[in-house]
Amino acid sequence: MPGKSPVELTDLIAQLRTELEVLRAQFDLIRREIDKPEFGQLRDRITKIESLLAVIDPSGLVKKVATFEEQVAEFKKWREESDRRRWQVLLAVGVCVLTFTSNIVTNLLLYFSRKPG
Repeated sequence: MPGKSPVELTDLIAQLRTELEVLRAQFDLIRREIDKPEFGQLRDRITKIESLLAVIDPSGLVKKVATFEEQVAEFKKWREESDRRRWQVLLAVGVCVLTFTSNIVTNLLLYFSRKPG
């Protein structure tokens, strides 16, 4: 600042003070926005999430998810097998009913088709 006169320096200082006041006013507006209850709740939630993340073991969580996926796959297989078995049992029961009915009809036909005497 070797070429500046004291008046120019005073003007620069005044401009800087004006800009500083504007920045302080903007900072105060931002601080009031952040201090609103909604942001307070968000800060609380973020704090809770951070504490949970500190406790959670990511590799253990991945292993648990993988185990859960395997169990779901096994359950789906078991369910498909049980559905197949159910149809097999129903088919067997249906065949038994048809066989029983045909035996009764055959026996009745033979009984009534005999000639008396």
